[in-house]
Amino acid sequence: MNTWPNTLIAALNVADAATEKRWIEDLPRNMGLQLKVATLKSSIDGLLASHSVYTEFHGHIFLINMGMNDALTVVPSESQWKSDYQYILDAIIAKYPEGIIYIAKPYSETCAVNCAMLAGWIDDLVLTNSTAHPGQFFVGHDESTWSAAVDDADKIHYYNTAGQAECAAQWYAILHP
Repeated sequence: MNTWPNTLIAALNVADAATEKRWIEDLPRNMGLQLKVATLKSSIDGLLASHSVYTEFHGHIFLINMGMNDALTVVPSESQWKSDYQYILDAIIAKYPEGIIYIAKPYSETCAVNCAMLAGWIDDLVLTNSTAHPGQFFVGHDESTWSAAVDDADKIHYYNTAGQAECAAQWYAILHP
């Protein structure tokens, strides 16, 4: 079972224990379903419609790490992939107009060329959305800079103890510059 999101949330809560920030997992996670961007696009409206807005929290921060399952197969055209991803981002901002979104760049040695291509497309999406929504869109961590050192034997996942800890540290460094 993938315990990764719980590990990330726990690590962020420990790191922010002295502040009033509390991290929770709001939206359902992948849970090994091998979702592609197009698949999530087709279900994001339903996911967000069934999701209640937590009024006791001061703002929403979304840490998004999508694209690996696209990179592992035949990647859709640039225009299609960006359009599907943009639909997801638009749906999140429509539900949470003040939301802050960080988009990570996935990486795997098994599909490094596709990952590099998606990383460029993610840069484009962040730039486009940063202009439309100043102060709300940022590039998250870039897995190509650290994941190979903690990768599992399959060269795709870093869901081992070292990988989970390093990914949490990468997100924390971005959230607390």
